[in-house]
Amino acid sequence: MYSGYAYAQHIPIQPKVKQFLGTNASAILAEATSIEVFLLEPLPSAGGEQFNGFKVLKRSLLTPENSIAIKKILGTDAHYGFDNLMKNCIFTPSLGLRFHHNGQTLDVLINTDCNVWRFVGNQLNKTEDFDPAQKQVKDFLQMAFAKP
Repeated sequence: MYSGYAYAQHIPIQPKVKQFLGTNASAILAEATSIEVFLLEPLPSAGGEQFNGFKVLKRSLLTPENSIAIKKILGTDAHYGFDNLMKNCIFTPSLGLRFHHNGQTLDVLINTDCNVWRFVGNQLNKTEDFDPAQKQVKDFLQMAFAKP
């Protein structure tokens, strides 16, 4: 595990998100004690450090403040486009998050070109759009990567 900040701020996960992710992934999201962030090469490429098949360009740890912010964004029902529609775009994530809790991890890949996020974990690989949270995700990215 990447060393650095450690915290245990519990953020409640709303019912539709919990149903979508399942109990285990929801618990990791809600209780994560650290969250790594990865800037990714959006197209799959070989070589170097990899995060779910995408090359890592930069890796760091979120601050407690930014961790709380992303947990709230990801844990809110209204931030998902829960419908039966599929977007017609290629999944090219530029950002990855790895949530750590009690030796377990949950990965989230974020494609800001299509407003789609993918959750990957133990027996989990689900994709959903975040059109309703486009502004919140953009604000989070600006806050998380602001230069001091």
